[in-house]
Amino acid sequence: MGKATDFDKRIEQREAEIAQGERGHPHRNDRPAVRLRTDTPSIKVTDSTAVGDVLRHVRPDNYGMALRDPKGEVRAMVVPLERYIEMASATISGDDHLELAPGGPSSDPDRPRIQARPAALNVLHIEQVDPRAEWLPGAEPTQHLGRLVVPHGQGS
Repeated sequence: MGKATDFDKRIEQREAEIAQGERGHPHRNDRPAVRLRTDTPSIKVTDSTAVGDVLRHVRPDNYGMALRDPKGEVRAMVVPLERYIEMASATISGDDHLELAPGGPSSDPDRPRIQARPAALNVLHIEQVDPRAEWLPGAEPTQHLGRLVVPHGQGS
């Protein structure tokens, strides 16, 4: 057998390992539907709204700020950087943004490594701190900068 055939077999084996590891994890389409609460902190934005007025409301203890147009419709959410990084990481690990690459961990150099597709990182405007780090199914994001704080009486 040639090197290409061996590589194809290793990729198939690695994909089977990934599929085996994902059993029991909910798939993206299985997530419950959510919507924005009416009491979400918000600010009305017009052509004369200063950026500084919006930024003053974006704090690490807020999960996000709704930007409403003059009619009151939510047009966008502004989130603190830490939250955006967590969401971008979840998007990559939860969607079809991963690929297999040669050169796994030093303990098993024949095992392909799971990496984020460069286009996925580009479109989300993020980059990996360690380009050799592997994205494992169901892993917690290493970018997580703190536990979610749920105000008393609002959690389940």
